[in-house]
Amino acid sequence: MAYAKEETEVAIHCAIADYLRLVVKPPNRWCTIEVSNQSSGKAAMLRQMALKRRGVTTGWPDIQLLWCFGDSPPAFHIVFFEVKAKAGVLTEKQKALHKELLDEGHSVFVVRSVEQVKSALKAIRFI
Repeated sequence: MAYAKEETEVAIHCAIADYLRLVVKPPNRWCTIEVSNQSSGKAAMLRQMALKRRGVTTGWPDIQLLWCFGDSPPAFHIVFFEVKAKAGVLTEKQKALHKELLDEGHSVFVVRSVEQVKSALKAIRFI
C-alpha cells in the first residue's frame, strides 16, 4: 500500500483501516475513535473542551474492535489498537488507560504497521 512509505501516524492508521475493512465482517464491528486535540492555542483549547464535553477521553486507543462470538447469548470481547508512528511513544495518560483496559480483560495493542495488527489478531485467534 502507498501509505507504508510515508510512515506517518495518519498514513499507518489509514493502512490499518484499509486492512480492517477487508477482514472484519459482521457481526464483528470496528471503528476509529475520534482523538483528542494535541494542538495549542485558544482555538485548540476550545476544541479540546468541546471534545471533552462530548465524551472524548484523552488517552483512549485509536481503534476499537468489537469481536462478537457465540450465539445465545452473544459474547463480546473488545480489542483496542493504539496506532503509533515508528518513533511515537505512549503518553502517561495512554499508559494508565491501557493498563485499566487490560485489567478489565480487554486486549490492547500498540501497533506501528498492518503486519503488527495481523499478528495481534492472530495472537488472540480473531483470524
